[in-house]
Amino acid sequence: MTNVHGLHARPAAAVVSALSGLDARVVISNATSGAGPADARSVSSLAALQLHQGQVMHVEASGAAAPQARQALDELAARQFGDATNGNPSEAGNTPGRASEGERPQQDASPAPVATAVVEGPVHIIDPDPDVAGYRAGSAAIEQARFDQARHHVAGYLDDQASGPFAAIFNAQKALLNDASLRTGVSSAIDKGASSIEAVSATMAGLSASFDKLSDPYLRERGQDVRSLDRLLRSAIVGASLRWPREAPAGVWVLPELDALSAATADTARCRAIITLRGGDTGHGAIIARQRGIALLLGYPDAARFTEGQEIRVDTIARRARPVNES
Repeated sequence: MTNVHGLHARPAAAVVSALSGLDARVVISNATSGAGPADARSVSSLAALQLHQGQVMHVEASGAAAPQARQALDELAARQFGDATNGNPSEAGNTPGRASEGERPQQDASPAPVATAVVEGPVHIIDPDPDVAGYRAGSAAIEQARFDQARHHVAGYLDDQASGPFAAIFNAQKALLNDASLRTGVSSAIDKGASSIEAVSATMAGLSASFDKLSDPYLRERGQDVRSLDRLLRSAIVGASLRWPREAPAGVWVLPELDALSAATADTARCRAIITLRGGDTGHGAIIARQRGIALLLGYPDAARFTEGQEIRVDTIARRARPVNES
């Protein structure tokens, strides 16, 4: 692998896309670490291989279209799986906080705006989870249909976002949404009597945990993408808006973590800064928010003590936030 960050979510999504429609069974292993084999049509399974820069990818292909599959992967590898910037792999996301291709606005090659270091404003605590307390489950057939509809709805929403400046990120999320392990996991749970809400929550928790346990901190952040899809699917199932924060007032927004969609759709006129209780600088939400000039304080659990409407001062350089009346 020549990619600086290896086979993370976006290159893995490129592999899945390249093999789509081919009559071939392809499995990939990390020949250096011994991890695998993994189904080449599953983004989460490929990312779990933790193929890093300098490690060797081993590919096995069988079936009528095996030669075409190998050729497609060879062509992807020659392009650093879509992660190279200006033809130079060394420029592709090589430091935390620096965006690789697909993470910077495509219509504007100028540097990202620099967010103000110190910001003041009232706290607005945002809970991204949809209200599912009143959900009433139907038969297994009904619940499967609701899940299928929700997945189609979320895919369309991601398609809308993928037409914008952060297309590669949202295309990778769509590949996760279409992951075979997600579909089979949810369907299996529904067949065993779970509602679509319960099936989505359980399956996505398992997929998220598979990322959270990875040793690579960059890859661990991809669990955030899975949790974002979990919220989107459950929102779609109960008919809630997929966009959040919904009508959030102006001020400093405090979130559990920052996902890509929230960062891309946040109203920068009302969002003075974002503080998250967890998450790091390499999450897709952080990358997008930074590109949009939003002041960030990430992975700051002390923010849990703030209350709605409380006036605080956020210093993103010193990495602290305090009530304005506190010395």
